[in-house]
Amino acid sequence: MICIAEKVFHTHKFTTMQPTTQALLLQMWFSADDEGVVEDAETIIRTTVSRRASRKPALQELIDNGYIIVSDKPEFAGYAYIVGYREANSGKRWKKASIHGDFLAEIGKTASVQTTKRPAQADNKPLQGAAAATRGNQAGPTEEQLARDEERRRRNREAVQRAKADLDAQRERELAEFRGRGIISDAPSDETERLRAELRQRANNLFQTM
Repeated sequence: MICIAEKVFHTHKFTTMQPTTQALLLQMWFSADDEGVVEDAETIIRTTVSRRASRKPALQELIDNGYIIVSDKPEFAGYAYIVGYREANSGKRWKKASIHGDFLAEIGKTASVQTTKRPAQADNKPLQGAAAATRGNQAGPTEEQLARDEERRRRNREAVQRAKADLDAQRERELAEFRGRGIISDAPSDETERLRAELRQRANNLFQTM
């Protein structure tokens, strides 16, 4: 889970930026690795800022306001470092070291995130203590839960059957009304079949929306 820093986004500086610039920073925030490095910032800019003429100003606005750091070197084109990202996500339990240490060194940042794995991924030893108890509690639903689920399904089936019966009755009333107005008759004809098919389709459409 990514943490959004309140001190970054709930500020006057952020709220006074252009809406497209705000959206761009959010998208970069969601795309960064655990060090705060965005690998393909150019793609994010193209997909977030629809107007071509607004892309460069939006990126420059983030740079000028101190939200991101980029490098002028061609080999790091498209990379961006989000200021404050690492601090906001310092409490994240499971992390992965960045593969962009060369870019971090280029902008004067030191890679500090070490890869940490979940217990089940770190080794194949059985879980113990509280972890085992938690796993045991997730073994499956109880008989009481299964009974409640079955009762809920039964009520749903009955509700569907009542709704279908109501729709059938409505269709018969409409057919009777059409017969009374001379629109259709019991004698089969192309028009009669067409109207009946239309009524069936209307009933099915209404049934599917319930």
